[in-house]
Parts: sequence; structure tokens; C-alpha cells
Amino acid sequence: MLFALIGCFGLQSTTPKADLSEVPTLGAIELDAATLDFGTVAAGDEVERVLTLSSGSADMVTVNALVDGDAAFSIPVDTLAVFEGDTLLTVAFAPESDGTYAGTLRLTTPAGETADVTLAGIAGNGGGGGGSDTGNGGGTGAANLAVSTRSHEFGSVDVGATSAFTFTLRNDGGAPLSLSGIAASDAAFRLGGIAANATLEPGESGDLVVTFAPSRAQTYRGTVTISSDDADGDVQLSVSGTGATACTVCAPAMRVTTGGSDDHTMDQFWVFGSPVTERLQIANDGDLDLRVNSVSISNDVVTAGDFAADFRSAQTVAPGAYLSVNVTYTPGDGLPYECPNADFGSNILTISSNDPSEPAYEIGLGTFDSGSSCF
Repeated sequence: MLFALIGCFGLQSTTPKADLSEVPTLGAIELDAATLDFGTVAAGDEVERVLTLSSGSADMVTVNALVDGDAAFSIPVDTLAVFEGDTLLTVAFAPESDGTYAGTLRLTTPAGETADVTLAGIAGNGGGGGGSDTGNGGGTGAANLAVSTRSHEFGSVDVGATSAFTFTLRNDGGAPLSLSGIAASDAAFRLGGIAANATLEPGESGDLVVTFAPSRAQTYRGTVTISSDDADGDVQLSVSGTGATACTVCAPAMRVTTGGSDDHTMDQFWVFGSPVTERLQIANDGDLDLRVNSVSISNDVVTAGDFAADFRSAQTVAPGAYLSVNVTYTPGDGLPYECPNADFGSNILTISSNDPSEPAYEIGLGTFDSGSSCF
């Protein structure tokens, strides 16, 4: 299974999350740590660290991930899709008994590139509290802001729809905590719930509701910054999601009306020695844009007359819309009528489009006079 992880799960800040010495690389991908040190954790609790994989390439790279060593270390997926920018991988440490734990996170690519990240943790009485709360530990004389998780991936949300997620803020310290501001870096992430100037008494919690409301079909990555009088400074939450186009057919569907005996013939040109124009209609019955790239005609070189279409350049037809194309026949001094010949490709009008069912739609062109018809 392939995942693009962008800001997953929580961070613990009781110890530094990363050893930045000799930071490994994975081909063109840079890792932000050679070691993930989980510090000391109470047995039965769980803490998490986040490894950042940074790529400057526009090409997606598949990275396989494997944890070797103590079973106390785990990752939520074994395959990541690394795109340009930062991709985050969460590693969890959940020891069941006291002791020292060690492991290795091995990352590999299909090209055979490998990078190892050392995992280390201790289980004992010095643990800083369990769960996925992120803070510096409770019970101190100062205010301390803890958050239920530091990131959330909203997944795919239709443009025009919304999806909400609740972050729980808690004062784990021994003094009142005063918030001074909550701001999102992208307007697609709307904030609600707890007031930006709220005060949380020791042990009190409040809910911050972040609503993802994409306005375009694209990937969004943002940061929610929570400012307070916590001595550790601002807390930043990573949020991301993808705006998707709501569709049922999820494709364009071209419908052509010619006025002929069927929609693949256009035979209503009455020849009386002067040019005559008829109209065909190209409609889009699908729910994605129809791109009409060209309307071309191959004329019969034997007869003297010619067909021509007034389509000059590519056009986009929105779902439910249509465009009209005029087709004009100019007779010559030869035969009084024309007929299509599919074997030779003559007197054939071709509509080229992005309709997946019939990208090259052909229409036979014919004329008639008072005594003859092709169809």
C-alpha cells in the first residue's frame, strides 16, 4: 500500500527528537536525523517522534521502511510516497517493561539506496507521561501547554465540502495558561472552538477545531500556530489535505448531434451550385471538462467540391455545456453529390478530444440533390 504521509500523529518534547550529526541521505532525499532518541518513558506509555524526508525533486520516489530491533518501536506504514518538499514519517516507542531499548529504522528505494536511522529509548520511572500528548511534562509550577497531537492529515475532501478535526489543548502545568493567539497559515484551514485569548487553569482542557475547506483541486499543507505564555514558546500544528473534484462519471462524455440519419453521418447538404452550411453540436454529458482539440476534414480529391469546418483552435466544453461547429460545402463543376469513403478516409470529419470512450470521433459527410443521396 502506498501512502504520502504529511504530518502524522504527535510529537513528544521531553527530550530532543533528533541527533543532527552525520544526517543520512537517501539518494536525492535528505533525512533530518541520524538518531531518534525517545528519552525516558514510563512502561506502558507511548511517545512518538517524527522523521522528515526532504526531496528537491519533482519526481515521486517510493521509499520502503522497516523497523529492526525491539518490538517497542513501530511505524504506521511500510511504504511511503515521497514527493517534492517534506514528507513526515512517525515512529512510535511503546515499551511494556522497564529497560533500555534499541532499534534501527531502515529506509530503501527501488534503486537500492539505503539509509539507517538509529532508534533509542529507556523505560523506567523517569517517564514524562503517556499518550500522544505533546508538552514538557505536567505537574510543574509553571504553565505548560500540551496538545493531543501535533498534526493531522485530512485526506481527500471534495472541493466545496468540509472536514473537521479536533485538537485538545490542556494545561499540564501548575499555573494558569494564557493563550495569546491562534492562527492558520492557509485560509483553507478554518479555526474554531477555544478562543484565541482563553485562559486554561491547571488541569483544564479546551478543544481547538480545525476545519479543512478546499476551494481548489490541489494539495494543501499548512501550519496552525498557538501562542501562549508557556515558557517553551509557540506550539505549531501541521495540517494537510487534498482538495478533490466531486464527480460521478469522473470523465468527459462527448455527445455529437449532426442532424443526419445518425450521429456519425452528416448528409443534409442540398446541392444547387452554391455553398451551403449546416451545423453540428458537440455537447459534454460527463462531469469533467471536455477538451475538443481539433475538428478536421479529409476531402475527396476526385470530386470538385470541398467541405470545410469553422473550428479554428482547441476549446474546452464544461460539463452540461456544448459548442456548435459550422460545416460548409462548396460544390465544384464536377459530380453533383459527394459521399464518404471510410476505406480511403475521404469526406470524413474527425473530432479529436479527451473523451476516453471515443477520442477520435468520425462523421461521414455527404451531399444530395433531387435525385441522389449517399445514405
